[in-house]
Amino acid sequence: MNEGASGSRSRAITLEEKKTAAIVGAFGFMIAMTAFTFIGGSILAVFGISLPAFRLAGGFLLLLIALSIVGSDRIMSSAAERRWPSVSCR
Repeated sequence: MNEGASGSRSRAITLEEKKTAAIVGAFGFMIAMTAFTFIGGSILAVFGISLPAFRLAGGFLLLLIALSIVGSDRIMSSAAERRWPSVSCR
């Protein structure tokens, strides 16, 4: 058996278990997307959110994610240099 860093024991996941998990996940995703397709507008209306405002908020979140990805390389390399000065990250 495998022992992780926390000392817990785990076993390898079989191919059959992976297939089952993939099917269950895909089916759950399909149900959720179908439900939001039909009732998503109603949910936004309940909270008083217009579709253009929702699109703007989504675009802003994508911008923040992109900026964090671009900046993470610089932040991660400087943090690694502080922790291990003899190891070059570039």
